[in-house]
Parts: sequence; C-alpha cells; structure tokens
Amino acid sequence: MQVELDLRALSDRLKMVDRHLIALLAQRMTLAKEVEKYKRKRGQPIIRFEIEEERPKSARVLAGEKGLNPN
Repeated sequence: MQVELDLRALSDRLKMVDRHLIALLAQRMTLAKEVEKYKRKRGQPIIRFEIEEERPKSARVLAGEKGLNPN
C-alpha cells in the first residue's frame, strides 16, 4: 500500500536525521574536550560563566529563526 511505503520512507528519513544528530553531538563533545585540554594546559578557567550564560540565549534565538519553539 502506498501510504505504508510513504510512512516507511518518512520513518527512514527520521532515523537518518537522528543518526546525524547523534554524530553532531559526539563531534561537539570531542571539541569540548579539546577546549578543556587547551585551557588546562594554559591554566585558564575551564568554565567561563559569562559565556555559559549566553549560550542558551543564542540557542533560543537560533531555534526561533528555524521556526522552533525557543523554550
């Protein structure tokens, strides 16, 4: 049946997007660890609260620009 095929194709596409999201999250964690190593080596603070406070605000703006609920 055509509807089942379309639903299966959509499901497959969702799974592909999920795999990409997980890969991006893994890449982000790798980069965060590199930043941590860099900062430790140079005696810099690992967490800069002014930046960490700004990060969610930036994410909300980006979400809104993509038509997502920013909350």
